[in-house]
Amino acid sequence: MFFFLGFEIGSLQFVLLGVTEEFTLQSTMLGVLLATQFFALMIGQPVFGLIADRIGKKPIILAAMCIFITGCSLMTGSSVVTVFAAGVFLAGLGYGVAESLACASLIDVYKEKSERYINLSQSLFSLGAVAGPIAANQLSSIANSRMIFLVSAIGFTALLPMFCIIPLPDSRSIKDKPTFSLRGGAAIPFLFLLMSIFTYGGMETAAAGFFNSLFTIALPAPQFGAYAVSLYWLGIAVSRVLFGLIHIPARRVVIGCMLICMAMFVALGISHAPVISLLLCAAAGVAAGPVWGMLVSFAAKEFPAFSGTAVSLMSTFSGLGATLVPIAVGWTADYFNLFWSMIAIGAVVLLGVAGFIGYVKKRSD
Repeated sequence: MFFFLGFEIGSLQFVLLGVTEEFTLQSTMLGVLLATQFFALMIGQPVFGLIADRIGKKPIILAAMCIFITGCSLMTGSSVVTVFAAGVFLAGLGYGVAESLACASLIDVYKEKSERYINLSQSLFSLGAVAGPIAANQLSSIANSRMIFLVSAIGFTALLPMFCIIPLPDSRSIKDKPTFSLRGGAAIPFLFLLMSIFTYGGMETAAAGFFNSLFTIALPAPQFGAYAVSLYWLGIAVSRVLFGLIHIPARRVVIGCMLICMAMFVALGISHAPVISLLLCAAAGVAAGPVWGMLVSFAAKEFPAFSGTAVSLMSTFSGLGATLVPIAVGWTADYFNLFWSMIAIGAVVLLGVAGFIGYVKKRSD
């Protein structure tokens, strides 16, 4: 599942530049189309997370998979931008619910080791995101690059029977469960976590979405565009595997990795050398890798009886960041240039660092 989700988002982030050219759209609309998927993620997850904690995660995951398949099919066959955007929306809705509830299931099963298994599963997501742009780039020479979304649709179709069979942790009945509430001692720390994952989601999505434009338009070195996106996701995949296998205090990892990430984006805004910029994209991916899974795991542990809801809210705010930040980055690219857009992403990461430091201080009190 995680591989095909990554394959879809990696493909989308690469294909969007061609879509804007195909439908004669401005750079700002590239950000809007990219944000559409994450807007769907944002509005769907809180509702479905609460339902999953009441009736069980499996039926909601299966429904989300069907929605995702429909969205990928529409993106492939669309001939007008509105149909393509509808496909992006549906794919985002299915993607978000399926990913968040799958992560919540891993947390339910593995408890204190959940960071390890989330990072390992997310490494498969990242490998899919590496493969997607490369495959889309190769496909574009012989067919419409939007055909690449069929890969994820077919992959999810093949997985459906397996998810019907495998057991997943069930939530307790509604009579046995309290009502989810953000009141109490966990409220303020959780809000700081929401702030951090908002900035992370915006950074991850805006970076991957605008790397191709950076190399194609600003440097210019269009031959490096697909490789920049793929190296970024490869760096994320490698670091997620690494941090899934070794044990380092998670709080230090999150702060250190986000600071390194910020530095890489500032450097991308300064560098005009294509090869150096390519290496900086890979380094940004390595630094970003373990952050998402660790933030989500912290949140689920704040509300152990409502892991589905907590993870869904985190994914929602990640999606909110992925909705708003690319639009702001697109605006920066239109009114200034793509180098300044990289620096803007670095500033967003710095806000995430501040949010996580606030969480650590509250939890240390």
